[in-house]
Amino acid sequence: PPVEWGTVQSLIGATAVASVGGTYVWVKRKREETDLEVVREW
Repeated sequence: PPVEWGTVQSLIGATAVASVGGTYVWVKRKREETDLEVVREW
């Protein structure tokens, strides 16, 4: 059924976007924390 397939595809797409976005935000936050620590050491 095309409708169900489309729903599955959109769900997979949304999950992929969410995980990629979450990873990007997490990495960005970690980098900022690391930069702050480096500044503190200096």
